[in-house]
Amino acid sequence: MKTVLLLTPEDHGRRVTPEQWETAEADSKRWKYEIIDGVVQASPPPTFAHDTVLGWLNTVVVLYRLRHREVVNHGSQRCAVRIPGRVGLAEVQPDLGLYCHPPDLDVSKTRWSDVEPFLVVEILSEGTEEKDTVRNVDLYVQVPGIREYWIVDLRPDVYQPSLTVYRKRGARWQRPIEVPFGEVYETPRLLPGFSLRVDPRAS
Repeated sequence: MKTVLLLTPEDHGRRVTPEQWETAEADSKRWKYEIIDGVVQASPPPTFAHDTVLGWLNTVVVLYRLRHREVVNHGSQRCAVRIPGRVGLAEVQPDLGLYCHPPDLDVSKTRWSDVEPFLVVEILSEGTEEKDTVRNVDLYVQVPGIREYWIVDLRPDVYQPSLTVYRKRGARWQRPIEVPFGEVYETPRLLPGFSLRVDPRAS
């Protein structure tokens, strides 16, 4: 019988093996658990403000997906993104990931490590600055399938967030695009016909 690792916030900084991670289970405190180069990273549960903005953004994406299934056929707020080529196992959990997998994909046999999102989103709030603006910028660029990385910044006002977009050219990020509150962001090559006004109360 396998011993299951039950992750708790006290496991932050703990080194685990890939085998331990594959069978690990989280406690019921809603913390986020990631593994970076074999080391567990624990993040506090999202705030209500964080969840509100994520809900707004997810709604915008779902409405787009319903009209453009050939572009986005899966979106997840609980995905895991495997970072290839690291010395130890690295798996990040973005706040939102968008996928376009083959229509004949057998989802019953598919693991998160088998698929890559083409777009990932992080909601930045107090306490996650380094993780979202430094660590994840470096990690997400290493995933071949990811073409854009969005950072929604709730500071200083949750009702007036801003958006930073990293677009990939080849294997590198271009200069980030800053989209202030109230402005519109479009990415016609990645999401044809998509338009996002950076205002949680606008839609």
